[in-house]
Amino acid sequence: MAIFVNENTKVLVQGLTGGQGRFHGLRNRDYGTQVVAGVTPGKAGQDVEGIPMYDTVDAAVAATGATASFIAVPPKAAPAAILEAARARDRGEDVALTASMCKYFASEMCGRVADRCVQMFGGAGYIADFSSIERYYRDVRLFRLYEGTSQIHQLNIAKLTLREHEKAAVK
Repeated sequence: MAIFVNENTKVLVQGLTGGQGRFHGLRNRDYGTQVVAGVTPGKAGQDVEGIPMYDTVDAAVAATGATASFIAVPPKAAPAAILEAARARDRGEDVALTASMCKYFASEMCGRVADRCVQMFGGAGYIADFSSIERYYRDVRLFRLYEGTSQIHQLNIAKLTLREHEKAAVK
């Protein structure tokens, strides 16, 4: 992914209390990234090795001034992220960045799940005569193409994030 993080970037980790989020969040912090917050619904007020936790991205940004986020959450989190973006849109906020993140995350997660199914079932998962997994595997490829490819969304996320950094630097 092409998002530039420098010494001034304040990063929040969505899903910091989960296995992958904790691993990558703490690893990034150990490499010198300013990991200023974690977001996991129901975990507000707690901390993960000194990193404060919040229930929502809005609360984390308001409290810490975070300027970037990365998502490390399981597939069931995609609907919650989409609903949070929809609520922000209903409030009249610009959600171009959030929408790209949601689309990218959800379509890539679908791809990973379908790929794991094929991997588990081996040849039987890839041949149409033996299971419906082959059909899902084929259909999921379309999620990575419709409404912009994953690579286009990565570029949009990087561009919009850099734009937000530039606006913050001007203030």
